[in-house]
Amino acid sequence: MDFRSARASDIDWLFGVLAQSRSAPEGMLRSYLWELLRFEFTDIYYHTRKGEVDSVFCSFWFREDRIFEEWICDHGDYLGLLSQLLALRGGTKHIRIGSEAVGASLGWELSDIAYEMKLDLRAMRASASATKRAPVVDYDDCFRDATIDLLSEEWWTQEQARSFVDVGSLNQSGISKVLVSQGQPVAFCHASRDGEAAWISALYVSNKARGKGYGRETLLGMEHTLAADRIRHVYLGVDASSSPAIQLYESLGFQFTSFKKYQFTPGGESA
Repeated sequence: MDFRSARASDIDWLFGVLAQSRSAPEGMLRSYLWELLRFEFTDIYYHTRKGEVDSVFCSFWFREDRIFEEWICDHGDYLGLLSQLLALRGGTKHIRIGSEAVGASLGWELSDIAYEMKLDLRAMRASASATKRAPVVDYDDCFRDATIDLLSEEWWTQEQARSFVDVGSLNQSGISKVLVSQGQPVAFCHASRDGEAAWISALYVSNKARGKGYGRETLLGMEHTLAADRIRHVYLGVDASSSPAIQLYESLGFQFTSFKKYQFTPGGESA
């Protein structure tokens, strides 16, 4: 079953399923799901058995690479279900699942590990008045075209970047920041808020502006805004192969949670 045309009630229901599953990320937020379900390059599938949901999967594109990710899987015939969904979604390049043993048993090559990191903002809130704010401004529609160009440099196609920017701006719980240099945004950050938590779904610095500390400044600007909004904890995802990103997040106080996914590159008949 596909969630592409999900209603608000469907999102509430899916969020309830994720919240009750030990397989769901600690920082999974309803606001983040709201956005995810509306991206034009994202599909969410679920499987029911005996009237209860036992599996939820997400499939999305980064340019030409499709990533297929397991969120919940208590399905008895897990491998059969996985094979059906992979056959349905052709062009899959990477698969993220919670079990390293399953991928190894299929002969897939382990290509990366996706981690979740968490930051406690309460200390920042207490010292915010004594901390110099980063030179970052709120996203505005006047930055739309330049932001789409920025995000499509490496991550997405123009259509995907446009979908991300437009959907994010429609989310009342979402917030976007840009760092502007010479009148143009050179760094972008987006977060989804839900209660006292927030999930950072994008942090990107233009290729020509890297190595200048813009990523740090942009993330700090977002953290200050979230702290002022009484957010207690911030979550984000990072790949083990992204050493510079991990070093940046750790330097800002982020710590790894217990949640992680193993990323495989399928090959041969197993895919």
